[in-house]
Amino acid sequence: MNTDQIRCFCTVVEQRGFTRAARHLFLSQPAVSQQVQALEQSLGVMLLDRSRRPLVPTEAGEAIYQYGVELLERVAAIRDVADRVKGLHGGRVTVAAGIGPGQYVLPPLIARFRRQYPEIRVELTALSTPRAFEQVVRGTADLGIGINDRVPARLVARVLYRDEIVLVAGPGHPWARRPGRAVPLRWLASQPLVAPAAHSLRIRHLCKERLQAAGVEPNVEMEFETPEAVKRVVAGGEGAAFLARSNVTAEVAAGLLKVVAVEGLALHAEYVVVWRPRQHHSPAVQAFLAFLDAAFAGAERLPVAAGAP
Repeated sequence: MNTDQIRCFCTVVEQRGFTRAARHLFLSQPAVSQQVQALEQSLGVMLLDRSRRPLVPTEAGEAIYQYGVELLERVAAIRDVADRVKGLHGGRVTVAAGIGPGQYVLPPLIARFRRQYPEIRVELTALSTPRAFEQVVRGTADLGIGINDRVPARLVARVLYRDEIVLVAGPGHPWARRPGRAVPLRWLASQPLVAPAAHSLRIRHLCKERLQAAGVEPNVEMEFETPEAVKRVVAGGEGAAFLARSNVTAEVAAGLLKVVAVEGLALHAEYVVVWRPRQHHSPAVQAFLAFLDAAFAGAERLPVAAGAP
């Protein structure tokens, strides 16, 4: 018997089935079933009435579920005691973030945090927002940070910041040579657009919705995996692109890209930090969350890395 088996069993009871439990834990259904069967074999009793739909625990299963929940909470409490003994003189924070915050917003903030708490180790992974949230659900990351869209229902989400979505073009683009003059919205119908791929689908969807509402059908002619590839193509004179302002700060400052104002168009994306509802927050994680709240409180511009490529 181990905590993984207990966690799988408790989740099956809470989700009332193996399929939903597997989806919740981001595991395969056979893997969850094997963990529960191993627990039943270890204890020598049947824990679930598999003849009923939805699944319900047996009398033994109901009692063991209650103890299982308590056990998982006690395991978290044990970790809490250990972290409290260490205090803020050590510890680790693991963060899974979407591409935008992971590459452009969080690195300079983490550097500042480390100057304040040099003995706390922060591990940051940048990947698509759905995958970042999946890491938190599975317990392989303490915190997830990404765009506020389709956050798994069983995660707690708190808004961190809003990022403006801007249209950018290369300095040689005709629209970039209109200082102080916004382009009419209808012009976007004939303008080839370059777009990031899967990790920014929500931003693309937001832009598409707003443009279509105004009677403009966006013309996406090229698509690339990362914002970096999009920026290089656009800076070279190929079309224009909608990107988060934090993603293009360095290029705009260097004159490699120009922000193009569009009449009657104002777009923003909201970003959140997420964690599991019953998740134990170590002192290190609590300090990092407090630091993020302070960093974004009333911020008029996001603290992005000035030297970002």
